[in-house]
Amino acid sequence: MTERIKFQLLGGVAVLGLVVLTTIGFYRLWFHPLASFPGPKAAALSTDWLYRASFGKYVEKTLDELHDEYNSSVIRIAPNELHIRKPELYKTIYSQSTTYYKPWSFYQSLSIPHSLTTETDPDMHRDMRRILNPYFSKRSVEQLSSLVIAKIERLDTKLRRMDKTFDAHNAVMCLTVELITEFLFGRQVNMIEASENTFDADFLEIFEAASTGQPELLFHPTMSRIKFALPRPLLLVLDKKLGKLLQIGVWAHGCVDYHNTKNRTGERIGHPVIFDSLGNLSDVRKASMATELLVAGSDTSGTTLTYALYHISSNSKIKERLTEELRKAMPTLDTTPALLKLEQLPYLSACVKESLRLACPVPGRLPRIVPNGKSLIVDGKHIPSGTIVGMSAYNLHFAESLWGSDVHEFNPDRWLGQVDDKLDQWLAPFSKGARSCIGQNLALAEIRMTIAVLFRRFEFSLPPGSKINSKHDSFTVHLASPGLPLQCKPKKE
Repeated sequence: MTERIKFQLLGGVAVLGLVVLTTIGFYRLWFHPLASFPGPKAAALSTDWLYRASFGKYVEKTLDELHDEYNSSVIRIAPNELHIRKPELYKTIYSQSTTYYKPWSFYQSLSIPHSLTTETDPDMHRDMRRILNPYFSKRSVEQLSSLVIAKIERLDTKLRRMDKTFDAHNAVMCLTVELITEFLFGRQVNMIEASENTFDADFLEIFEAASTGQPELLFHPTMSRIKFALPRPLLLVLDKKLGKLLQIGVWAHGCVDYHNTKNRTGERIGHPVIFDSLGNLSDVRKASMATELLVAGSDTSGTTLTYALYHISSNSKIKERLTEELRKAMPTLDTTPALLKLEQLPYLSACVKESLRLACPVPGRLPRIVPNGKSLIVDGKHIPSGTIVGMSAYNLHFAESLWGSDVHEFNPDRWLGQVDDKLDQWLAPFSKGARSCIGQNLALAEIRMTIAVLFRRFEFSLPPGSKINSKHDSFTVHLASPGLPLQCKPKKE
């Protein structure tokens, strides 16, 4: 074959490729079933627009601004995906009996196959959830509340040594990682005391590096899978984020190995752990579940506690009112609070809910597929079956129509009185329905007890200019380091 013929063939292939891409683009812009929905033209052409809007950013604000720009409750954010901002539809898409199933294309990006979050088969999810529900029931959490207190006491001891500004976000993340690890896996880790005078820990660095990798896994899955096949030392050189993500998996396998060793030696862990009920699963599946529960059980609680520490500490009236309520419930500084009693404190409960609302630890769209035979109409437009749609907790938590003009302010009073029940339906930090977070009872207990103990025993203050640092959405919220500079000193009676 002559050079001229080779050149002609290559030119023909290039022209054909250009014709195909042009045809696809023309179809998506003008003839696709979603062509009539408003949104950026680049978003209609490919998923690259959504990737660039998501990578290292807080994409929910961008989407919110687009809804305002187009004056529409529904916008097109990808060739076959719509984002909806209409609170009353949340119950339709995420209800207990929903048939709006999860698209594999999105949830595979979490790289935790067949976990509670990523499982797309509703029957398999239902069976797995039935097995795990007893470990997360209110009764189980209440029975192990002493374990929660024991971890908070470890944080208390460390805080009494802190005579300088520290990163409060790292502090509570150390707490939540320690708690979820022992609560669910029976394994003790030394996160809180990992560093003598700070709350730095290698495991938190792994979390931070891995947290920004989700967009790569979502939008460039093939390349990510190729990288995962590389030896870990080489992967850490080529792509540190994905390499760190693998290290979380290694840690999870360590939890499984620890449990297996205990079983072989006949040693008792001290309380039931989830692996006790997963004997029929492979160690790989068990490790996948451990990875998910670790991330979900530490990130969300840690972020919420960071917001609570910031907003309560920065408002003297709120802090005094909360402290007074806690003083009555916990008469002495060393009083060990009972979870059931703390749940009855109205102002503490209001502070917990307001912290969850503003922190919005899982802020983003949770995509679902419009099922066959279902009619979904938004702004008078019919959304065809097979379309991927999503709604964001962020839009629920910051809608002025639901919360009032002070929607961005920390105002526990909004939860007091008869309005509480009405507002609860719009609070979705754990999502809603059959796919809501299984660990919400544990998270609420941990957040409630930590706020109670810390604000009863310590005086917190913000250094000049201190604030919660910028955040990005990588399925869960992650804060830039340092997350929250804070100072504290023990109280005296």
